Amino acid sequence: MANHLYPGERSIFKRLYLLLIFIFALILLSFSQLKAQNPVLLEKYLLEEGMENTVYLQSLVYDNIPSIIISNDGVKEVKAGYPQKASVDASALGAISQANDIFRTVKLLQINIASEQDKAGLRLRPELLNNFFNLYYILINSSVPLSQAEVSGMVSGFEEGQYIILFSVNSIM
Repeated sequence: MANHLYPGERSIFKRLYLLLIFIFALILLSFSQLKAQNPVLLEKYLLEEGMENTVYLQSLVYDNIPSIIISNDGVKEVKAGYPQKASVDASALGAISQANDIFRTVKLLQINIASEQDKAGLRLRPELLNNFFNLYYILINSSVPLSQAEVSGMVSGFEEGQYIILFSVNSIM
């Protein structure tokens, strides 16, 4: 007995085969794409999460805690201890990519934008943060007008939930 398919049956198998390939391709695409992080205005985040749930973040942002200040003049440690916060000028952002054990304990990275030129040139990519093993928050602090869409354009390639990305405009910190 010969094992053969009638022309109508071949057509059905071809369609099923193509459908399986299409479904497999869609599944692969959905796993390979990174979802963009949605930056949130700092004040809005504090209100939405509730003051009692953001005590630690408020302490990192507003209190005098062990910190690292990075500017064009270099890296300075403020207050002895394990630094919990790193504050970097946008123009000196490249300094954070250099291997330095001092960044290991940092929980909040604050990036300061002082001018339109800083704003236009700021691009934060995951590979810049390889030395920040315990980083949880990224705060972009701007003294020039800044929108959520602009902040989204500044931070790219981060997986959703990898960090909490916040921004603040015209505030003194």
